[in-house]
Amino acid sequence: MGRKPKPTNLKKIEGNPGCRPLNGNEPRPTIGELKAPPEYLNEYAKKEWERLAPILHNMGLLTELDYTAFEAYCQSYSNYRQASEQLDKQGLILTGRHGQTVKNPLNSIVNIYQQIMLKYLSEFGLTPSSRSKVTATQKRENKFSKYQR
Repeated sequence: MGRKPKPTNLKKIEGNPGCRPLNGNEPRPTIGELKAPPEYLNEYAKKEWERLAPILHNMGLLTELDYTAFEAYCQSYSNYRQASEQLDKQGLILTGRHGQTVKNPLNSIVNIYQQIMLKYLSEFGLTPSSRSKVTATQKRENKFSKYQR
């Protein structure tokens, strides 16, 4: 599959070290108004939305096109929290049908959702290493915004 392509803005900042042609037609989605969490999200997902959405929106990283990915992150976070709580109640080790010690299957579920969350967090620049790779534009609406590109 190869590496993910870098955004054109990031290539410009770095001085286009590969000297490849830059995409002048890269989409620039509008930021728009900050949306409320969808009603169908559960409590954990809504709380995570309410915690992170304003931060990402103010940084210019939550645009009209990003809400679906952000919703998927919030749902993954909720699944992670629920599985973690069950794991805490049941314990890491269980006793099997024949009295043997077995690893709780919830360990795998928690690990899967951690990996999914980290991928989404990285996409939004919410991990220490990914923050250095994301260019954020803080969009402040004013009376001249409609004349700016």
